[in-house]
Amino acid sequence: MDSKPLEVSKTLTNAVGAAITKEMFSDITGLRVDVVRGMMYSGQLPTLKVGKRRLINYALFNKECLEEEFEF
Repeated sequence: MDSKPLEVSKTLTNAVGAAITKEMFSDITGLRVDVVRGMMYSGQLPTLKVGKRRLINYALFNKECLEEEFEF
């Protein structure tokens, strides 16, 4: 496996942070905020609770994406 995607992922995670808001995830992915919210509450995105807020666990999301097999 080429380490290049992993390096890019680590750089993006370091720049963005390990946990991000649904608005930040929306900006990164181009998905609407209401779509991201639905994905969070249906369990399609890993989340964690910080105080009163629920944030997207972006580090875990990246890890899961890198471990997935891609089909073309």
